[in-house]
Amino acid sequence: METYETIFKREYERIKEIVQHSDWYTTFAQRHQDRTLFSKATYLAYPHYKDTDITSRLTVAIFQKLLANDAVQLGDRGVVDYDAQRMPIETIVIHHSHRAQGITKPELNALHLLRLYVPVYQNMASSLERKEKATSIASGHFDDNGKQVFYGYHWKVGQNGEVERLLDDKAIGWHAGNREVNKRSIAICIDDDLTDKHPTPAALEGAAKIIADYPQVTPTDLTIRAHCDINTTTTCPGYKFNAEWKTVLLEKLTNNRSIK
Repeated sequence: METYETIFKREYERIKEIVQHSDWYTTFAQRHQDRTLFSKATYLAYPHYKDTDITSRLTVAIFQKLLANDAVQLGDRGVVDYDAQRMPIETIVIHHSHRAQGITKPELNALHLLRLYVPVYQNMASSLERKEKATSIASGHFDDNGKQVFYGYHWKVGQNGEVERLLDDKAIGWHAGNREVNKRSIAICIDDDLTDKHPTPAALEGAAKIIADYPQVTPTDLTIRAHCDINTTTTCPGYKFNAEWKTVLLEKLTNNRSIK
C-alpha cells in the first residue's frame, strides 16, 4: 500500500496544476463534486476521500503547502470590496473549530479558503452575469508578512487561554452565514470540538477578555450570540453553549469589565 507521503506528493502536483489558472476554483469544485479531483489510486487507497467534504485532511494539507509556496493564483482584491460595507460593531459571534484542539493558523487559512471562498466564487462564476467575468479569488485581507489570508474569524482562543488575532476589526469575516450579521460582528473561535462539552475556564477567560475590549457591545442574548443562533443549519459552537456555558462567559465578561 502506498504511504501517505507518496500520495500527498502525487496529489499535490495534480492540484498545483489546477490552481495556476484565475478561475481554478470552478475546476476544483467540479472535480471534487465529480470525484475526479484525486487520482484513482488515491480513491482506492483512501475510500473516505470520496466524501464530498472538501475539508478532508488531504485536501486541506495540500492547500496549506500550496499557499505557503505562493502556488495558488490569487487576485489582489475581490470582485467587490466587501470591507467597504463594514458597519459599526454590534455583535460578538462565538464559534468552535469543530476539530480536536490544536488547529494551526495555516490549516485554518486553507480550510476557510476552501470552505468559505471557493463556494462563493464558484457561484458568482456560474451566474449569468459572471460567466464572462470569472476572476481570481481574493479576500483583500493580509497578514503581517503581506500574504493574503482567508480567515473567517477575527480571533482564535485556545483551550489554554491563548488568544490569537486573525483579522483586523475593519475586515468583514465570512463566518456567520449571514452577510448583514457579518458586517456588524466580530467572530471569536474557540479551538476545539465543543459539540458536547464546555470550553476550559482559561478559554472562557480569554474570550471574555476579548469581548471586554468592545465596550460598544452590551452583553445580552442579542449581542453575544452562537453561530447556530444565526445559521440554523449548524450546531456551532456546540449544544451546550446556550443552555450552559454562555452564562459562565457572560459572568467572566462582567468581571473583566468591572476591572477595567
